[in-house]
This record gives sequence, structure tokens and C-alpha cells, in this order.
Amino acid sequence: MSGKVSSTIGFERRFNWALQAPDRATFSAWVSDTVRTAVADVLHNRQTNQGLLPLPEAYFAPVARVATAALSLPAALAAVEAGATLIDLRPRPDYASAHPSGALHIPAARDALLARVTALIAPGATVVLCAEQALVASEAAELLATHGHNPIVGFLAAMPDDWQSAGVAVVPLPTIDIVGFHNHIAQGNAVLDVRDSYEWEKGIVQGAYRIALGELRARLAELPADRPLAVVCESGTRASMAAALLHHNGLTQAIAVAPDGMSEYMARYGA
Repeated sequence: MSGKVSSTIGFERRFNWALQAPDRATFSAWVSDTVRTAVADVLHNRQTNQGLLPLPEAYFAPVARVATAALSLPAALAAVEAGATLIDLRPRPDYASAHPSGALHIPAARDALLARVTALIAPGATVVLCAEQALVASEAAELLATHGHNPIVGFLAAMPDDWQSAGVAVVPLPTIDIVGFHNHIAQGNAVLDVRDSYEWEKGIVQGAYRIALGELRARLAELPADRPLAVVCESGTRASMAAALLHHNGLTQAIAVAPDGMSEYMARYGA
């Protein structure tokens, strides 16, 4: 289930690709073209909820809790200097405003955290998790440690001022809105679309690099490092994570488009 604590109807109406179809025929076409594994998962979950399929045995098995270490700021810094990847779990606007240089951006969302870490960080790479609240960081660390994709060095609560006081450079994530994105395109600059392929039906920027977020880590070499590159998705979340990954890997001219994305761009400016 989603970790959100309030209704998401407004968000879904604005950003869910299927809910933006102008008519029934378009909706049917979009849904019919959806990746079949996604459809199979939906049907399996629905039939399970209806009692037509039994709950999986793993549902009844106790979850083994994996202890993770609370780190001091010096210990976290030492781990990062030794090669651990720092993940900043704070919300997108906070990360964009200021974050420790080199930190990846993966917002703390329990239902998506593991998939995002798996997509953005190589298996086996050690990780340090940082959030504003220690509870958020510890819960994320425990979740990731349980699945074992990456060794978790530990977690801590720290803000940009804390990192700066420890001698770490604190930087913003370059971000533009939809008007800035339109101007970026008009100037002939490069665009990276990190949406999934089924979302392209809603419109694309001609000539854009189209690499889904889950494929990006393996395809960084395809992207230009010598000119501005605007990264866009649907709501700014994936774009910001992708732009942070690019900066982490030396593509420092990457710019995130947020808080809106391609639906808003198409509504304002068309193809």
C-alpha cells in the first residue's frame, strides 16, 4: 500500500497518464498498450483482494528486522570519503534548495524506496542514508537492509548547515519550471525524458533522449556532458532524482524540470 497519509485523487488526476485521456477510445488505447507485466500484476492483486487467489505464503511469514547503525556526522563523512554513496531522503524542494555535494536524491517513500535505490545505485555499493528526522532515516535503512541490495553503513539526521559545518560543500540542484523548460528547448539545448515508454503517448519533445529512470544508470554514456541538459518527467520527482544522478557522475550541466513535467508542457505549448 502507499505510504501517503492523505488522499491522492488530485495528484492522480493531474499526473496519472491514464486519467488524462480525453475520451474513452483514447483511454482504451493507452491501457491496451501498457506493458503486459504491469497489467498482469494489477489483475493478480485484484483477484487476491477479491479472495479469488490465496494470499502468498510470504504474507504470513514474520519479517526479520535487520538492525542498522545510527552514525555521527564524522562517522558518516568518513564512510562517504571511503566510497559509500550518500542518499539524501528529504523531499524534492528541500534537496533542490541545498544538499551535500555528491549526494543522490531519493525521497523517502516506503512504497517506492527499494525500487528507486535498485535503479540508481549499483548492487553491492555501500550506502549512507540521511534525512531531516532520524526516524525517517532509520526506517529507510532498515527497509533497505532487509532486502540486501546494498550494504547499509548506517543512517543519520543532518541538515545542509550541519554538513557545511563539517567542511562539506553544500550545493543546490539546478531547477527550472515549465516556462524555463520551454525557453531551454527554444534555444536548442538537449532534453532527457526519464518517463517510462508508455507515458510517451502523452507527448514528447522531438529529439529528446528518452531513457527511463530505471535504465539511466546503465546508459549514462549516451548523454552529452558538454552542454545544458534539461531532465523532465511528469511531476519533477523522477527528473530531480535523475539530475542528481547525473551530477553525481560528472554531468554537471543537468537541470531538473520541476515541479511540473511533460503533461503541463504539452498543455501549454503543444508538440
